Amino acid sequence: MKKIPQRLCVSCKERKNKSELVRVVLLSDGTIEVDPTGRMAGRGAYVCKNVACMEAAIKAHRIEKSLKGSCKEGISDELKALLQRAESPGAESASGKNLNQTGSPASARTHKVVNEDRILSFLGLAVRAGQVVSGADAVSAASGKQKVFLFIVADDAAEGTTRLLYRLSEDKGIVLRRFSSKHKLGNQLGKRDRAVLAVTDKGFAEQLLRLMDEYDSIK
Repeated sequence: MKKIPQRLCVSCKERKNKSELVRVVLLSDGTIEVDPTGRMAGRGAYVCKNVACMEAAIKAHRIEKSLKGSCKEGISDELKALLQRAESPGAESASGKNLNQTGSPASARTHKVVNEDRILSFLGLAVRAGQVVSGADAVSAASGKQKVFLFIVADDAAEGTTRLLYRLSEDKGIVLRRFSSKHKLGNQLGKRDRAVLAVTDKGFAEQLLRLMDEYDSIK
Protein backbone atom coordinates (compact mmCIF):
# COMPACT_ATOMS: atom_id res chain seq x y z
CA MET A 1 0.00 0.00 0.00
CA LYS A 2 1.27 3.44 -0.93
CA LYS A 3 2.28 5.48 2.11
CA ILE A 4 0.31 8.71 2.54
CA PRO A 5 2.69 11.65 3.16
CA GLN A 6 2.19 13.44 6.47
CA ARG A 7 3.36 16.77 7.83
CA LEU A 8 3.34 18.55 11.19
CA CYS A 9 1.02 21.53 11.75
CA VAL A 10 3.03 24.46 13.17
CA SER A 11 -0.01 25.55 15.18
CA CYS A 12 -1.48 22.48 16.96
CA LYS A 13 1.69 20.34 16.52
CA GLU A 14 -0.36 17.38 15.28
CA ARG A 15 0.92 15.22 12.42
CA LYS A 16 -1.68 14.89 9.66
CA ASN A 17 -2.02 13.90 6.02
CA LYS A 18 -0.74 16.60 3.66
CA SER A 19 -4.22 16.90 2.12
CA GLU A 20 -5.50 18.15 5.50
CA LEU A 21 -2.94 20.95 5.65
CA VAL A 22 -2.11 24.20 3.85
CA ARG A 23 1.51 24.87 2.92
CA VAL A 24 3.23 28.22 3.37
CA VAL A 25 6.64 28.86 1.88
CA LEU A 26 9.69 30.99 2.69
CA LEU A 27 10.75 32.95 -0.40
CA SER A 28 14.30 33.98 -1.26
CA ASP A 29 13.64 37.55 -0.09
CA GLY A 30 12.75 36.35 3.42
CA THR A 31 9.00 36.80 3.09
CA ILE A 32 6.47 34.04 3.69
CA GLU A 33 3.39 33.49 1.55
CA VAL A 34 0.72 30.86 0.96
CA ASP A 35 1.58 28.06 -1.47
CA PRO A 36 -1.79 27.04 -2.99
CA THR A 37 -0.14 24.44 -5.25
CA GLY A 38 1.97 22.86 -2.50
CA ARG A 39 4.90 22.80 -4.92
CA MET A 40 6.49 26.26 -4.75
CA ALA A 41 10.27 26.33 -4.36
CA GLY A 42 11.52 27.13 -0.89
CA ARG A 43 11.39 25.87 2.66
CA GLY A 44 7.81 25.12 3.68
CA ALA A 45 5.65 24.82 6.77
CA TYR A 46 2.12 23.52 7.22
CA VAL A 47 -1.07 24.65 8.97
CA CYS A 48 -4.28 22.67 9.50
CA LYS A 49 -7.21 23.47 7.24
CA ASN A 50 -9.33 24.95 10.00
CA VAL A 51 -9.90 28.51 11.16
CA ALA A 52 -8.83 27.90 14.77
CA CYS A 53 -5.38 26.59 13.81
CA MET A 54 -4.85 29.31 11.21
CA GLU A 55 -5.83 32.13 13.55
CA ALA A 56 -3.67 30.72 16.36
CA ALA A 57 -0.69 30.37 14.02
CA ILE A 58 -1.01 33.99 12.87
CA LYS A 59 -1.67 35.43 16.35
CA ALA A 60 1.27 33.63 17.99
CA HIS A 61 3.57 34.19 14.97
CA ARG A 62 4.14 30.43 14.76
CA ILE A 63 4.65 30.50 10.99
CA GLU A 64 7.38 33.17 11.22
CA LYS A 65 9.08 31.33 14.08
CA SER A 66 9.03 28.04 12.15
CA LEU A 67 10.43 29.47 8.92
CA LYS A 68 12.43 32.37 10.41
CA GLY A 69 10.91 34.84 7.99
CA SER A 70 8.30 37.60 7.79
CA CYS A 71 4.72 36.82 6.76
CA LYS A 72 3.49 38.64 3.68
CA GLU A 73 0.80 41.24 4.39
CA GLY A 74 -2.67 39.74 4.04
CA ILE A 75 -1.53 36.14 4.55
CA SER A 76 -4.32 35.58 7.10
CA ASP A 77 -6.98 36.45 4.50
CA GLU A 78 -5.27 34.24 1.92
CA LEU A 79 -5.19 31.27 4.31
CA LYS A 80 -8.89 31.69 5.03
CA ALA A 81 -9.67 32.08 1.32
CA LEU A 82 -7.88 28.81 0.61
CA LEU A 83 -9.83 27.18 3.42
CA GLN A 84 -13.10 28.40 1.87
CA ARG A 85 -12.16 26.72 -1.39
CA ALA A 86 -11.88 23.38 0.42
CA GLU A 87 -15.22 23.80 2.18
CA SER A 88 -18.59 22.95 0.73
CA PRO A 89 -20.36 25.73 -1.24
CA GLY A 90 -22.92 26.21 1.55
CA ALA A 91 -20.41 26.40 4.38
CA GLU A 92 -20.97 29.02 7.02
CA SER A 93 -18.45 31.34 8.57
CA ALA A 94 -16.57 30.46 11.77
CA SER A 95 -19.09 32.45 13.81
CA GLY A 96 -21.86 30.08 12.68
CA LYS A 97 -23.66 32.78 10.71
CA ASN A 98 -23.79 33.00 6.96
CA LEU A 99 -22.32 36.27 5.68
CA ASN A 100 -25.50 36.96 3.69
CA GLN A 101 -27.53 37.24 6.89
CA THR A 102 -27.32 40.98 7.52
CA GLY A 103 -29.62 42.93 9.76
CA SER A 104 -29.34 46.50 8.46
CA PRO A 105 -28.27 48.52 5.39
CA ALA A 106 -25.07 49.54 7.19
CA SER A 107 -24.34 45.92 8.09
CA ALA A 108 -25.03 44.88 4.50
CA ARG A 109 -22.56 47.47 3.21
CA THR A 110 -19.94 46.20 5.65
CA HIS A 111 -20.45 42.61 4.49
CA LYS A 112 -20.26 43.80 0.88
CA VAL A 113 -16.80 45.21 1.51
CA VAL A 114 -15.74 42.10 3.45
CA ASN A 115 -16.91 39.84 0.63
CA GLU A 116 -15.08 41.94 -1.96
CA ASP A 117 -11.88 41.52 0.05
CA ARG A 118 -12.48 37.75 0.28
CA ILE A 119 -12.84 37.52 -3.49
CA LEU A 120 -9.74 39.62 -4.12
CA SER A 121 -7.73 37.52 -1.63
CA PHE A 122 -8.80 34.30 -3.33
CA LEU A 123 -8.04 35.82 -6.72
CA GLY A 124 -4.55 36.53 -5.37
CA LEU A 125 -4.13 32.83 -4.65
CA ALA A 126 -5.10 31.98 -8.22
CA VAL A 127 -2.55 34.53 -9.46
CA ARG A 128 0.22 32.99 -7.35
CA ALA A 129 -0.72 29.56 -8.67
CA GLY A 130 -0.19 30.84 -12.22
CA GLN A 131 -3.85 30.40 -13.15
CA VAL A 132 -4.72 33.99 -14.15
CA VAL A 133 -4.04 35.85 -17.39
CA SER A 134 -4.50 39.63 -17.55
CA GLY A 135 -4.84 42.36 -20.17
CA ALA A 136 -7.22 42.41 -23.13
CA ASP A 137 -4.71 41.08 -25.69
CA ALA A 138 -3.37 38.33 -23.43
CA VAL A 139 -6.87 37.28 -22.34
CA SER A 140 -8.05 37.15 -25.95
CA ALA A 141 -5.02 35.05 -26.96
CA ALA A 142 -5.47 32.71 -23.97
CA SER A 143 -9.09 32.02 -24.86
CA GLY A 144 -7.92 30.68 -28.20
CA LYS A 145 -4.84 28.77 -27.06
CA GLN A 146 -5.83 27.28 -23.71
CA LYS A 147 -8.88 26.48 -21.65
CA VAL A 148 -10.36 29.52 -19.91
CA PHE A 149 -13.11 29.00 -17.33
CA LEU A 150 -13.94 32.54 -16.29
CA PHE A 151 -13.61 36.11 -17.57
CA ILE A 152 -13.55 38.96 -15.03
CA VAL A 153 -14.13 42.50 -16.25
CA ALA A 154 -13.66 45.51 -13.95
CA ASP A 155 -16.76 47.62 -13.34
CA ASP A 156 -14.85 50.66 -14.61
CA ALA A 157 -13.42 48.97 -17.74
CA ALA A 158 -13.64 50.95 -20.99
CA GLU A 159 -16.73 50.33 -23.09
CA GLY A 160 -14.73 48.96 -26.00
CA THR A 161 -12.86 46.50 -23.78
CA THR A 162 -16.11 45.38 -22.18
CA ARG A 163 -17.73 44.77 -25.58
CA LEU A 164 -14.72 42.71 -26.69
CA LEU A 165 -14.95 40.46 -23.64
CA TYR A 166 -18.71 40.03 -23.93
CA ARG A 167 -18.21 38.99 -27.55
CA LEU A 168 -15.49 36.50 -26.56
CA SER A 169 -17.73 35.20 -23.79
CA GLU A 170 -20.56 34.52 -26.22
CA ASP A 171 -18.32 33.04 -28.93
CA LYS A 172 -16.39 30.74 -26.57
CA GLY A 173 -19.18 29.95 -24.11
CA ILE A 174 -17.09 31.26 -21.19
CA VAL A 175 -18.76 32.75 -18.12
CA LEU A 176 -18.14 36.50 -17.68
CA ARG A 177 -18.53 38.50 -14.49
CA ARG A 178 -18.25 42.23 -13.79
CA PHE A 179 -16.38 42.86 -10.55
CA SER A 180 -14.44 45.49 -8.60
CA SER A 181 -12.16 48.11 -10.17
CA LYS A 182 -9.17 48.15 -12.51
CA HIS A 183 -6.96 49.40 -9.69
CA LYS A 184 -7.93 46.64 -7.24
CA LEU A 185 -7.63 43.89 -9.86
CA GLY A 186 -4.20 45.20 -10.85
CA ASN A 187 -3.08 45.19 -7.23
CA GLN A 188 -3.77 41.46 -6.96
CA LEU A 189 -1.46 40.85 -9.91
CA GLY A 190 1.24 43.16 -8.58
CA LYS A 191 0.77 45.28 -11.69
CA ARG A 192 -0.76 48.55 -12.78
CA ASP A 193 -4.50 48.79 -13.44
CA ARG A 194 -6.00 45.73 -15.14
CA ALA A 195 -9.46 45.86 -16.73
CA VAL A 196 -9.82 42.19 -17.70
CA LEU A 197 -8.66 38.83 -16.33
CA ALA A 198 -9.05 35.23 -17.41
CA VAL A 199 -8.99 32.33 -14.92
CA THR A 200 -7.51 29.17 -16.44
CA ASP A 201 -8.15 26.67 -13.62
CA LYS A 202 -11.60 25.13 -13.19
CA GLY A 203 -11.40 24.81 -9.39
CA PHE A 204 -10.37 28.42 -8.87
CA ALA A 205 -13.03 29.60 -11.34
CA GLU A 206 -15.81 27.65 -9.63
CA GLN A 207 -14.93 28.99 -6.18
CA LEU A 208 -14.63 32.56 -7.49
CA LEU A 209 -18.08 32.24 -9.06
CA ARG A 210 -19.53 31.02 -5.75
CA LEU A 211 -17.97 33.94 -3.89
CA MET A 212 -19.21 36.39 -6.53
CA ASP A 213 -22.74 34.97 -6.32
CA GLU A 214 -22.65 35.62 -2.59
CA TYR A 215 -21.24 39.10 -3.17
CA ASP A 216 -23.95 39.97 -5.73
CA SER A 217 -26.69 38.74 -3.40
CA ILE A 218 -25.83 41.40 -0.78
CA LYS A 219 -27.78 44.55 -1.55
